[in-house]
Amino acid sequence: MRRQDIINALKIRLSAIEGINNVYEWAGVNLNKDEMPIIVLRDTKNGADNSPSGSTVHSLTIEIEIVVSAGDTTMQTLRALMGEVLKSLEEQENETDIVCYREYTDDEIMSEHADNFYGGAKMRFIFRYATAKWEL
Repeated sequence: MRRQDIINALKIRLSAIEGINNVYEWAGVNLNKDEMPIIVLRDTKNGADNSPSGSTVHSLTIEIEIVVSAGDTTMQTLRALMGEVLKSLEEQENETDIVCYREYTDDEIMSEHADNFYGGAKMRFIFRYATAKWEL
């Protein structure tokens, strides 16, 4: 399944970013302050276009969320890690991999002051790739 291959490749690539302690896929656990900074990957939407040649071209939306614990440099840390994510994906683009095309669509930065203060950034990308008809 190419969709899972893309997620697996992203997890490996993003795990190599210096300063990231863990990369989760659809984190279903409570985030521990001691584990931060972390990255959470989510494949949130997939558009599919069936071509006359019998293949399917997918437009997979992936969110990459970065979560850091609070401190005097929370926002600076987030911005630096966002830059590292972009650099990591640029480097991957130069290697042979399964993605035909990727597009950086937008991002947002937020902070939470409820029980624990932390900062987060959500980056959205579209990964376009082809499969045989009726495959992910």
